[in-house]
Amino acid sequence: MKSTLLSNPLARVALRTLGMAPVEREFHLGGDLSELRRLLFVDSGRLCELVAYLPLLARLHARTPGLELQVMVEERAADLLRREPMLAGLIVYRAEQLKAHSSSYYRLLREVQGRAFDGVVLIGEGADGPRDLVAYASQAGLRIGIYQEEREQLLNCMLRWQGRERYRLEQASELARLFGLGGEAAPWAFSLRPDELRAADQLIHFRKPIREQPLIAVDPAPGLGERRLASGNLAYLVGHLAEQLRARVLLLHLEEDAAAAAALRQALRAPALDMPPQGLRERLALLARCDLCVAGNSELFHIAVALGVPALGAFTEADGAAWEPRGRASAAVLRGRPGEQMSLREIDAAVAGILHVRAT
Repeated sequence: MKSTLLSNPLARVALRTLGMAPVEREFHLGGDLSELRRLLFVDSGRLCELVAYLPLLARLHARTPGLELQVMVEERAADLLRREPMLAGLIVYRAEQLKAHSSSYYRLLREVQGRAFDGVVLIGEGADGPRDLVAYASQAGLRIGIYQEEREQLLNCMLRWQGRERYRLEQASELARLFGLGGEAAPWAFSLRPDELRAADQLIHFRKPIREQPLIAVDPAPGLGERRLASGNLAYLVGHLAEQLRARVLLLHLEEDAAAAAALRQALRAPALDMPPQGLRERLALLARCDLCVAGNSELFHIAVALGVPALGAFTEADGAAWEPRGRASAAVLRGRPGEQMSLREIDAAVAGILHVRAT
């Protein structure tokens, strides 16, 4: 028997209490967006998926300047968007707000409804009850998301991919076809401002004065499949690459992964560069200036892919195939198996391949 979020008594009470009953209106998507005036993108809680959608927002803004673009974003990622001129507004929430029994969640629904959006786009693939209900309660005439059976009563425009399984971060470029923005095969790139990149160059130069010496960024965060290589194994892998490439190592991580970074720092054979704590955009600028990123199936691994930084992913069996960046010449994924050590020959070959792409 199929179950949807609207079968949840708490969800029904929330909508009834707030007087929220979506008004079904006809919608049309053609070669232009003349019928849309205000469009909300609801983040998935994954920073890398939000980053992948930013080029789509930039193209929408350039194509239709009169379209108000807003993003509902988790507090930890809000700094990424606060200085984006293409955005007309942000709705910032805390992760603990997304609970149907929370009064702050009701306030969040009210705020979304009060902004009178014409359309809502759910970022990410998986069904997520609280976020899906945001789209439903918005009363927007157009509510878009990736097809999931649980969403059938909540969204009125769901997308299915035909053929091969898509890389999760390709969804934004696929969605562009729906908006009449073309369907280029090449992935869209995410970029940072020139002043942010210059600041990163200075930070790196003070600690690595030899410009030609490669710099390896290492992210020790848990994978999006909730598993990661043990600190000792990752330290062994990074130490080998640093020795082979005669490179320096930069521990780069999100704030919530500070403990994992401290454990890896102790396990590394060679000292890592000591960088002061940075804000989110500063961390991404440092990542953009690295010659190689080594990580598990982490947020920063996928952002490195989006930035075009050569990236080696040390995945586990828990990481689904949809997280593999297929067709990206500057990215490679190796999968570790419990109780087995990765082949150094396989590692060297993978790194040589992705670094050759940048060199050429």
